Amino acid sequence: MSDTVAAAEHRWDLAEQRARLVLRRFAAGRGPRPARRGLLVSVSVVVELALLVTAVVLPPDAPVRWLLATVVASVALIVVIASVIVAVRRRGTPDRQPVIGSLSAREQRAVKRVVRGRGTAPDDRRTVVRAAAVQMAAADGLPGLYAYPILWSALAASGVSTLSVLYLLPAVAAVGSLVGTVRDAALARRLLADEPAADPGSCGAPQETDAGS
Repeated sequence: MSDTVAAAEHRWDLAEQRARLVLRRFAAGRGPRPARRGLLVSVSVVVELALLVTAVVLPPDAPVRWLLATVVASVALIVVIASVIVAVRRRGTPDRQPVIGSLSAREQRAVKRVVRGRGTAPDDRRTVVRAAAVQMAAADGLPGLYAYPILWSALAASGVSTLSVLYLLPAVAAVGSLVGTVRDAALARRLLADEPAADPGSCGAPQETDAGS
């Protein structure tokens, strides 16, 4: 057995061990829980509309405009920092570590493609695929992802600088990242609903269709 093959097997074995922990807790109802997306969407839309109305109606030097933008940006920053801290703490526990974290970049992409419904996985890879889907469906850190574009939008709406419109660029990029995460979570939930739960104690880990190497 070559070193390359042995290294690949070690990566998948570690992913398998993490997958079993995740699936056991998920089967027991103690797994990661999805964020309240409806509430997050509602709050985000209301805040963004308030910032838009403020930026359109009030002149750039209006104290109320600056005050509102500062408060919103401060709250959004606190949410982002809190989400990062929670994510770091969760990753310190074995069943919260990313299932595919031990895999190579190519192998991780292969797993994600299967979760997104763009490929198939052999039977001995499905435990890792399903556990990865559980984590993707939970979308940990989603509040922070919603808060990030609000943070940049608030800075853009503050009007304290003639270049404040440039803050819209990272805001748009943040929205793109958010949309991708929400889409992946929806696709992961579909996979979990469509496929019968596998025995967490059985073997499993994907390949792209060829992805097990």
